Amino acid sequence: MEARTQNSKVFVKENRNFAAIITNDSLHYQDQQGKWQDIDSRLKTSNQSGFAYESTANRFQSFFADNGLNELMRFQFGDKWIELNPQSRNETKPQVTGIRLPILAFINGIDLQYIKLCG
Repeated sequence: MEARTQNSKVFVKENRNFAAIITNDSLHYQDQQGKWQDIDSRLKTSNQSGFAYESTANRFQSFFADNGLNELMRFQFGDKWIELNPQSRNETKPQVTGIRLPILAFINGIDLQYIKLCG
C-alpha cells in the first residue's frame, strides 16, 4: 500500500509500520490519468521537433536545443508554452555532463545552465 499527494508519500515498511515523507516542495505530479507520479527532472533525449533534450516527468515540460540555430528552450504547461529564442547565436553544441546542460553556451558572454537539484 502506498499513498501519495503532491507533497507527501506514505508507505508500509516491511515490519508493517507506516512511514511518511512530507515536504514543502513537490514530490509528485499528476499524470494525464490523474495518478501521482514521482517528479524526475533528469534530462533525456527528446523526440520533440527542434529540441535535443527534455525533462517531462513534472507538472510542466522543459525542452532544450543542442545548438543555437533553433528555439533555444521551451517551457510548456498543457497546451501553453513559452520559448526563448536569442537574436545572436553561435553554432556550437553545449557539453551535457550528467545533470548539467549549459543552455546559453552558444551566446558569447552569457552563462546559463539547467541544473537538476533534487532526486
